[in-house]
Amino acid sequence: MTYGKGKYTYELADWHVQYPDGWSPIEVNGLAVDSQDRLYAFNTGEYPLTVFDTNTGKLLSHWGEGFFTHNHGARIFNDAIYYADDGNHTVHKMTLDGKVLMTLGTKDKPSDTGYTTVDKDGNPIHIMEAIKSTKRGGPPFNVPTGVALDSKGNIYVTDGYGNARVHK
Repeated sequence: MTYGKGKYTYELADWHVQYPDGWSPIEVNGLAVDSQDRLYAFNTGEYPLTVFDTNTGKLLSHWGEGFFTHNHGARIFNDAIYYADDGNHTVHKMTLDGKVLMTLGTKDKPSDTGYTTVDKDGNPIHIMEAIKSTKRGGPPFNVPTGVALDSKGNIYVTDGYGNARVHK
């Protein structure tokens, strides 16, 4: 079936990734494709980074168990993975097989922006209320959510949930 009109059309393919029996991604929140057309799927499940063949959907490899806290947003640039981990307030640059090349931010140390995820009694609050709790901007990072790179290799990070900033 074809969707859209004019030059803005797309076709839904009968294609899906093939997870082994018993595997189930929980929250797929980042996708990226490398120069060899391998699809990298980031999720918050037991296998946080899975790599698939884009032609067949077959699982090629997986890694990141025990490393990611809560990955959120990924890009591949010059065959290096850049991803934001909003669970530990960092951004990483990694090789395609998981070797860390660079870390931005300090693990488990959010910037002081007034952002909170609990009410005055210590009870969890809804994410939209938490976002409203941000009182001031701060340095990187407090729940970073996305990464972009320009043609010069500059890194841009959305620090949107807990900091209301875009950092370069």
